[in-house]
Amino acid sequence: MVPSTPIDPPTERFGLLFEAPTRTEVVRLARTAIERREKLVICAVNAPKLVRMRQDVAFRRAILDADLLLPDGMSLVWASRLLRTPLPDRITGIDIMYALLAEGTSHHHATYCLGATERANANAVAAFRDEYPGVRIVGRHHGYFPEADEPRVVEVIAKAAPDILFVAMNTPRKEKFIARWHRELGVPVCLGVGGAFDVASGEKRRAPVVLQRAGLEWTWRMFQHPHSAWPRYVHNNLAFAALLCRELLRPGSYGAALGD
Repeated sequence: MVPSTPIDPPTERFGLLFEAPTRTEVVRLARTAIERREKLVICAVNAPKLVRMRQDVAFRRAILDADLLLPDGMSLVWASRLLRTPLPDRITGIDIMYALLAEGTSHHHATYCLGATERANANAVAAFRDEYPGVRIVGRHHGYFPEADEPRVVEVIAKAAPDILFVAMNTPRKEKFIARWHRELGVPVCLGVGGAFDVASGEKRRAPVVLQRAGLEWTWRMFQHPHSAWPRYVHNNLAFAALLCRELLRPGSYGAALGD
């Protein structure tokens, strides 16, 4: 379900239908979903997620279960331009989170914050209440609980009856959690925000704006954690390049037409 009024038609690439709304349009869709008590699962997809989808069937199903797919990553934007089906710009989970919090200041949306460590979660919620005084934070819970505890956590969230649920967990857990439980949660708007609580709490710094705009935010993360990030980024970049080549050679694509 994607609430009306419709945005521009989605762009099909890599087996997914990507939307290309502005932040304002995403907020409008969220507001409509809350007013109608309809489901709106928003998922920001980047190149590493596209790669993982080829290896993890449950993760792929979780992504396909989302109602609104956003291109989170300049690599997807650049690839779409190369494929002659351009997406105008990237739109990240953390940016949508802040946009929804700003919207909640005037509309007083009930928000639940799930994920990150206990300290980061508490500090992020404190920062949200400070910066967005009209937002009603109706509950919070850290993200370090075993899968066996998920039914208990879901019950707590459902009783809080939020309008918006932010899930700050790693990929693929946050996507699978939302796909597995969104019906029981009964929350209109669900959004995976990854490490956003770490940034909001001040425990981590986001890349400078100049790197974000240049599509080099990944280099910031890589140099912060070189030993763990380097192999992962090399693998993901090579795998994404292979996916892009496959798209270029797909029948009916611009790249295949060039070879006719």
